[in-house]
Amino acid sequence: AIMKSWEQIFMGAGGEGGFTISPTNVQIDICGPTAICSCVEETSPGGGKLEALNIYRREDGQWRMTLHMASPIIMPRGGSAMF
Repeated sequence: AIMKSWEQIFMGAGGEGGFTISPTNVQIDICGPTAICSCVEETSPGGGKLEALNIYRREDGQWRMTLHMASPIIMPRGGSAMF
């Protein structure tokens, strides 16, 4: 059910008109079986930007996301992001 809901989000309600997320400003720190990734997620269409934090855990030789948090970045009119 969870994977199906994510598929619907990325594909759009009718299977068309979905969106993509492209990470930029990626920083990754690995400590043993845990990885922390911070980045800016740029969405299209629409050009929104989200400040994101992802936590991964290495299990059975594969990285698995255990946490994802994202918040919109405030963009002033005609300006650049406010950090």
